[in-house]
Amino acid sequence: MGYISDIRKKLGHDPIILTGAGVAVINEKNEILLGRRADNGYWAYPAGSMELAESFEECARREVREETGLLLGDLKLLMIRSGKNTYYEYPNQDKVYFAVLIYICFDYSGEMKIQEEEVIEQAFFPIGDLPDNLSPGTVIVIEKVKEYLEKMNKQQGSAKTMISGDDQETGLIRKASAEDISRIAEILVFVKRMNYRSIFQDDAVSFGEIRVLPVAEEYSDPEILKDIWVYKSEGIVKGLIRITDKEVVELYVDHFFQHQGIGAQLIEFAKEKHDVNCLWVLEKNTNAIRFYESHGFHITGNRKLEEGTAEYRVLMER
Repeated sequence: MGYISDIRKKLGHDPIILTGAGVAVINEKNEILLGRRADNGYWAYPAGSMELAESFEECARREVREETGLLLGDLKLLMIRSGKNTYYEYPNQDKVYFAVLIYICFDYSGEMKIQEEEVIEQAFFPIGDLPDNLSPGTVIVIEKVKEYLEKMNKQQGSAKTMISGDDQETGLIRKASAEDISRIAEILVFVKRMNYRSIFQDDAVSFGEIRVLPVAEEYSDPEILKDIWVYKSEGIVKGLIRITDKEVVELYVDHFFQHQGIGAQLIEFAKEKHDVNCLWVLEKNTNAIRFYESHGFHITGNRKLEEGTAEYRVLMER
Protein backbone atom coordinates (compact mmCIF):
# COMPACT_ATOMS: atom_id res chain seq x y z
CA MET A 1 0.00 0.00 0.00
CA GLY A 2 1.56 3.23 -1.18
CA TYR A 3 0.36 5.54 1.58
CA ILE A 4 1.57 3.14 4.30
CA SER A 5 4.97 3.09 2.61
CA ASP A 6 4.95 6.89 2.59
CA ILE A 7 4.12 6.96 6.30
CA ARG A 8 6.91 4.51 7.02
CA LYS A 9 9.40 6.68 5.16
CA LYS A 10 8.60 9.46 7.63
CA LEU A 11 8.20 7.44 10.83
CA GLY A 12 10.44 4.49 10.22
CA HIS A 13 9.43 1.51 12.39
CA ASP A 14 7.60 3.59 15.02
CA PRO A 15 4.10 2.42 16.05
CA ILE A 16 1.16 3.56 13.93
CA ILE A 17 -2.59 2.84 14.02
CA LEU A 18 -3.53 0.55 11.15
CA THR A 19 -7.25 0.29 10.24
CA GLY A 20 -8.60 -2.70 8.40
CA ALA A 21 -11.13 -5.50 8.23
CA GLY A 22 -11.24 -9.27 8.36
CA VAL A 23 -13.77 -12.05 7.90
CA ALA A 24 -14.50 -15.34 9.62
CA VAL A 25 -15.73 -17.32 6.61
CA ILE A 26 -17.83 -20.30 7.77
CA ASN A 27 -18.90 -23.20 5.55
CA GLU A 28 -21.98 -25.40 5.78
CA LYS A 29 -20.19 -27.67 8.28
CA ASN A 30 -19.51 -24.69 10.57
CA GLU A 31 -15.80 -24.91 9.73
CA ILE A 32 -13.71 -21.73 9.58
CA LEU A 33 -11.43 -20.73 6.71
CA LEU A 34 -7.82 -20.14 7.74
CA GLY A 35 -4.65 -19.44 5.78
CA ARG A 36 -1.03 -19.90 6.83
CA ARG A 37 0.69 -16.60 6.27
CA ALA A 38 3.92 -16.39 4.32
CA ASP A 39 5.42 -13.60 6.46
CA ASN A 40 5.22 -15.24 9.89
CA GLY A 41 3.91 -18.79 9.45
CA TYR A 42 0.83 -18.14 11.61
CA TRP A 43 -2.59 -19.53 10.66
CA ALA A 44 -5.06 -16.65 10.46
CA TYR A 45 -8.45 -15.58 9.14
CA PRO A 46 -8.34 -13.44 5.94
CA ALA A 47 -7.83 -9.78 6.77
CA GLY A 48 -5.95 -6.71 5.70
CA SER A 49 -5.48 -2.97 5.81
CA MET A 50 -7.93 -0.46 4.42
CA GLU A 51 -7.14 1.42 1.24
CA LEU A 52 -7.80 5.14 0.84
CA ALA A 53 -11.53 6.00 0.48
CA GLU A 54 -12.50 2.37 1.17
CA SER A 55 -15.24 1.37 3.60
CA PHE A 56 -14.72 -1.40 6.16
CA GLU A 57 -17.07 -3.73 4.29
CA GLU A 58 -15.39 -3.01 0.96
CA CYS A 59 -12.05 -3.71 2.59
CA ALA A 60 -13.31 -7.04 3.99
CA ARG A 61 -14.69 -8.19 0.64
CA ARG A 62 -11.55 -7.17 -1.24
CA GLU A 63 -9.16 -8.87 1.19
CA VAL A 64 -11.09 -12.14 1.07
CA ARG A 65 -11.30 -12.00 -2.71
CA GLU A 66 -7.57 -11.29 -3.06
CA GLU A 67 -6.41 -13.86 -0.49
CA THR A 68 -8.87 -16.69 -1.20
CA GLY A 69 -10.65 -16.07 -4.51
CA LEU A 70 -14.05 -16.20 -2.78
CA LEU A 71 -16.84 -13.68 -3.33
CA LEU A 72 -18.75 -12.85 -0.17
CA GLY A 73 -22.49 -12.41 0.15
CA ASP A 74 -24.07 -11.10 3.34
CA LEU A 75 -21.69 -9.92 6.08
CA LYS A 76 -22.59 -9.61 9.75
CA LEU A 77 -20.43 -7.73 12.22
CA LEU A 78 -18.82 -10.17 14.65
CA MET A 79 -16.57 -7.92 16.72
CA ILE A 80 -14.27 -4.91 16.78
CA ARG A 81 -10.62 -5.36 17.69
CA SER A 82 -8.74 -2.34 19.00
CA GLY A 83 -6.65 -1.24 21.97
CA LYS A 84 -3.35 -2.22 23.53
CA ASN A 85 -3.89 -5.96 22.98
CA THR A 86 -3.77 -5.48 19.20
CA TYR A 87 -0.11 -4.40 19.22
CA TYR A 88 1.97 -6.29 16.66
CA GLU A 89 5.51 -6.10 15.38
CA TYR A 90 6.11 -7.35 11.85
CA PRO A 91 9.21 -9.37 10.96
CA ASN A 92 10.66 -6.20 9.37
CA GLN A 93 10.25 -4.43 12.78
CA ASP A 94 7.33 -2.23 11.69
CA LYS A 95 5.15 -1.69 14.77
CA VAL A 96 1.37 -1.26 14.67
CA TYR A 97 -1.78 -1.10 16.75
CA PHE A 98 -4.75 -2.48 14.85
CA ALA A 99 -8.28 -1.07 14.70
CA VAL A 100 -10.11 -3.80 12.83
CA LEU A 101 -13.75 -4.70 12.15
CA ILE A 102 -14.27 -8.46 12.00
CA TYR A 103 -17.24 -9.84 10.10
CA ILE A 104 -18.71 -13.33 9.95
CA CYS A 105 -19.99 -14.73 6.66
CA PHE A 106 -21.84 -17.95 5.80
CA ASP A 107 -22.75 -16.83 2.28
CA TYR A 108 -20.00 -17.04 -0.33
CA SER A 109 -19.28 -18.33 -3.82
CA GLY A 110 -16.37 -18.89 -6.17
CA GLU A 111 -13.40 -21.21 -6.34
CA MET A 112 -10.71 -20.98 -3.68
CA LYS A 113 -7.24 -19.93 -4.77
CA ILE A 114 -4.15 -18.87 -2.87
CA GLN A 115 -2.51 -15.45 -3.02
CA GLU A 116 0.93 -17.01 -2.93
CA GLU A 117 2.87 -13.88 -1.97
CA GLU A 118 0.86 -13.67 1.28
CA VAL A 119 -0.55 -17.15 1.97
CA ILE A 120 1.28 -20.49 1.85
CA GLU A 121 -1.78 -22.74 2.24
CA GLN A 122 -5.41 -22.45 3.26
CA ALA A 123 -8.27 -24.72 4.26
CA PHE A 124 -11.49 -24.95 6.26
CA PHE A 125 -11.00 -26.34 9.78
CA PRO A 126 -13.49 -27.65 12.37
CA ILE A 127 -13.71 -25.23 15.28
CA GLY A 128 -12.76 -28.06 17.62
CA ASP A 129 -9.78 -29.25 15.57
CA LEU A 130 -7.73 -26.20 14.65
CA PRO A 131 -4.11 -26.18 13.46
CA ASP A 132 -1.26 -25.30 15.77
CA ASN A 133 0.41 -21.90 15.54
CA LEU A 134 -2.68 -19.71 15.33
CA SER A 135 -2.00 -16.00 15.32
CA PRO A 136 -2.89 -14.31 18.66
CA GLY A 137 -5.61 -12.27 16.99
CA THR A 138 -7.10 -15.36 15.38
CA VAL A 139 -7.37 -17.07 18.77
CA ILE A 140 -9.50 -14.14 19.99
CA VAL A 141 -11.67 -14.11 16.87
CA ILE A 142 -12.27 -17.87 17.04
CA GLU A 143 -13.55 -17.53 20.59
CA LYS A 144 -16.06 -14.98 19.30
CA VAL A 145 -17.00 -17.33 16.46
CA LYS A 146 -17.64 -20.10 18.99
CA GLU A 147 -19.92 -17.81 20.98
CA TYR A 148 -21.76 -16.80 17.81
CA LEU A 149 -22.28 -20.41 16.69
CA GLU A 150 -23.37 -21.52 20.14
CA LYS A 151 -25.93 -18.72 20.27
CA MET A 152 -27.12 -19.60 16.78
CA ASN A 153 -27.46 -23.28 17.70
CA LYS A 154 -29.48 -22.42 20.80
CA GLN A 155 -31.82 -20.35 18.65
CA GLN A 156 -32.19 -23.08 16.08
CA GLY A 157 -32.42 -25.98 18.49
CA SER A 158 -31.08 -29.47 17.95
CA ALA A 159 -30.02 -30.54 14.47
CA LYS A 160 -30.30 -34.26 15.21
CA THR A 161 -32.14 -36.48 12.76
CA MET A 162 -35.58 -37.71 13.85
CA ILE A 163 -37.86 -40.22 12.20
CA SER A 164 -41.56 -39.37 11.70
CA GLY A 165 -43.63 -41.95 9.84
CA ASP A 166 -42.19 -42.57 6.38
CA ASP A 167 -40.41 -39.21 6.28
CA GLN A 168 -37.24 -38.01 7.97
CA GLU A 169 -37.15 -34.62 9.65
CA THR A 170 -33.80 -32.95 10.14
CA GLY A 171 -33.73 -31.00 13.36
CA LEU A 172 -36.65 -28.61 13.34
CA ILE A 173 -37.55 -29.18 9.70
CA ARG A 174 -40.92 -30.90 9.36
CA LYS A 175 -43.83 -31.28 6.98
CA ALA A 176 -46.07 -28.23 6.84
CA SER A 177 -49.57 -28.49 8.27
CA ALA A 178 -52.71 -26.38 8.11
CA GLU A 179 -51.71 -24.55 11.30
CA ASP A 180 -48.62 -23.21 9.50
CA ILE A 181 -50.49 -21.57 6.62
CA SER A 182 -50.69 -18.07 8.11
CA ARG A 183 -46.94 -18.00 8.81
CA ILE A 184 -46.16 -19.44 5.39
CA ALA A 185 -48.20 -16.66 3.79
CA GLU A 186 -46.51 -13.97 5.90
CA ILE A 187 -43.04 -15.21 4.99
CA LEU A 188 -43.84 -15.49 1.28
CA VAL A 189 -45.43 -12.05 1.04
CA PHE A 190 -42.90 -10.02 2.97
CA VAL A 191 -39.75 -11.76 1.71
CA LYS A 192 -40.96 -11.53 -1.91
CA ARG A 193 -41.58 -7.82 -1.44
CA MET A 194 -38.13 -7.32 0.04
CA ASN A 195 -36.35 -9.39 -2.61
CA TYR A 196 -38.28 -8.68 -5.77
CA ARG A 197 -39.63 -5.13 -5.59
CA SER A 198 -36.33 -3.67 -6.80
CA ILE A 199 -36.20 -6.21 -9.64
CA PHE A 200 -39.73 -6.01 -11.01
CA GLN A 201 -40.36 -2.37 -9.97
CA ASP A 202 -44.11 -2.95 -10.04
CA ASP A 203 -45.86 -1.85 -6.85
CA ALA A 204 -49.23 -2.90 -8.25
CA VAL A 205 -47.96 -6.48 -7.99
CA SER A 206 -45.85 -6.10 -4.83
CA PHE A 207 -48.64 -4.49 -2.80
CA GLY A 208 -51.77 -5.21 -4.82
CA GLU A 209 -51.50 -8.83 -5.91
CA ILE A 210 -49.05 -10.18 -3.33
CA ARG A 211 -51.11 -10.01 -0.14
CA VAL A 212 -51.28 -12.31 2.87
CA LEU A 213 -54.92 -13.42 2.68
CA PRO A 214 -54.94 -14.47 -1.01
CA VAL A 215 -51.59 -16.24 -0.58
CA ALA A 216 -52.88 -18.06 2.52
CA GLU A 217 -55.94 -19.18 0.56
CA GLU A 218 -53.78 -20.40 -2.32
CA TYR A 219 -51.44 -22.38 -0.06
CA SER A 220 -54.34 -23.95 1.80
CA ASP A 221 -54.69 -26.24 -1.22
CA PRO A 222 -53.63 -29.71 0.02
CA GLU A 223 -51.86 -30.36 -3.29
CA ILE A 224 -49.56 -27.40 -2.60
CA LEU A 225 -49.24 -27.87 1.16
CA LYS A 226 -48.11 -31.49 0.85
CA ASP A 227 -44.92 -30.39 -0.91
CA ILE A 228 -43.90 -27.80 1.73
CA TRP A 229 -41.52 -28.32 4.63
CA VAL A 230 -41.07 -25.70 7.34
CA TYR A 231 -38.26 -24.79 9.69
CA LYS A 232 -39.70 -24.21 13.16
CA SER A 233 -37.80 -23.02 16.22
CA GLU A 234 -38.90 -21.52 19.53
CA GLY A 235 -42.50 -22.10 18.45
CA ILE A 236 -42.05 -19.93 15.33
CA VAL A 237 -42.02 -20.99 11.68
CA LYS A 238 -38.95 -19.16 10.40
CA GLY A 239 -38.49 -20.59 6.92
CA LEU A 240 -39.93 -22.93 4.33
CA ILE A 241 -38.98 -24.98 1.30
CA ARG A 242 -41.28 -26.38 -1.37
CA ILE A 243 -40.08 -29.49 -3.19
CA THR A 244 -41.72 -31.13 -6.20
CA ASP A 245 -40.13 -34.34 -7.43
CA LYS A 246 -36.43 -33.37 -7.36
CA GLU A 247 -36.90 -29.64 -7.91
CA VAL A 248 -36.77 -26.84 -5.33
CA VAL A 249 -39.82 -24.79 -6.27
CA GLU A 250 -39.22 -22.12 -3.64
CA LEU A 251 -37.16 -21.48 -0.52
CA TYR A 252 -37.76 -18.51 1.76
CA VAL A 253 -36.56 -17.50 5.23
CA ASP A 254 -38.32 -14.80 7.23
CA HIS A 255 -36.42 -11.51 6.94
CA PHE A 256 -35.94 -11.30 10.72
CA PHE A 257 -34.30 -14.73 10.92
CA GLN A 258 -32.04 -14.59 7.87
CA HIS A 259 -28.28 -15.17 8.06
CA GLN A 260 -28.63 -17.71 10.86
CA GLY A 261 -28.00 -20.77 8.70
CA ILE A 262 -31.71 -21.64 8.28
CA GLY A 263 -31.64 -21.46 4.49
CA ALA A 264 -28.52 -23.63 4.45
CA GLN A 265 -30.25 -26.27 6.60
CA LEU A 266 -33.30 -26.25 4.34
CA ILE A 267 -31.37 -26.68 1.09
CA GLU A 268 -29.09 -29.35 2.57
CA PHE A 269 -32.18 -31.17 3.87
CA ALA A 270 -33.64 -31.08 0.36
CA LYS A 271 -30.42 -32.42 -1.14
CA GLU A 272 -29.98 -35.19 1.42
CA LYS A 273 -33.56 -36.36 1.94
CA HIS A 274 -35.15 -35.57 -1.42
CA ASP A 275 -32.15 -35.69 -3.77
CA VAL A 276 -33.10 -32.36 -5.34
CA ASN A 277 -31.02 -31.50 -8.40
CA CYS A 278 -32.48 -28.37 -9.96
CA LEU A 279 -34.27 -25.07 -9.38
CA TRP A 280 -35.18 -21.87 -11.21
CA VAL A 281 -34.04 -18.49 -9.87
CA LEU A 282 -34.45 -14.92 -11.09
CA GLU A 283 -31.42 -13.92 -13.12
CA LYS A 284 -31.11 -10.61 -11.26
CA ASN A 285 -31.41 -12.21 -7.83
CA THR A 286 -27.65 -12.44 -7.41
CA ASN A 287 -27.79 -13.11 -3.68
CA ALA A 288 -29.88 -16.22 -4.26
CA ILE A 289 -27.59 -17.36 -7.05
CA ARG A 290 -24.53 -17.02 -4.81
CA PHE A 291 -26.34 -18.91 -2.05
CA TYR A 292 -27.22 -21.84 -4.31
CA GLU A 293 -23.74 -21.88 -5.83
CA SER A 294 -22.29 -22.25 -2.35
CA HIS A 295 -24.44 -25.38 -1.99
CA GLY A 296 -23.28 -27.06 -5.17
CA PHE A 297 -25.66 -25.70 -7.82
CA HIS A 298 -24.48 -24.03 -11.03
CA ILE A 299 -26.17 -21.93 -13.68
CA THR A 300 -27.02 -23.74 -16.89
CA GLY A 301 -27.70 -22.19 -20.28
CA ASN A 302 -31.47 -22.48 -19.86
CA ARG A 303 -33.51 -19.31 -19.35
CA LYS A 304 -37.21 -18.55 -19.38
CA LEU A 305 -39.29 -15.41 -19.04
CA GLU A 306 -41.10 -14.86 -15.77
CA GLU A 307 -44.73 -14.79 -16.86
CA GLY A 308 -46.12 -11.29 -17.31
CA THR A 309 -42.74 -9.58 -16.89
CA ALA A 310 -39.59 -8.77 -18.85
CA GLU A 311 -37.39 -10.61 -16.34
CA TYR A 312 -35.77 -14.00 -16.85
CA ARG A 313 -35.36 -17.02 -14.63
CA VAL A 314 -32.30 -19.20 -15.06
CA LEU A 315 -32.06 -22.93 -14.42
CA MET A 316 -29.53 -24.10 -11.83
CA GLU A 317 -28.52 -27.73 -11.47
CA ARG A 318 -26.13 -29.85 -9.47
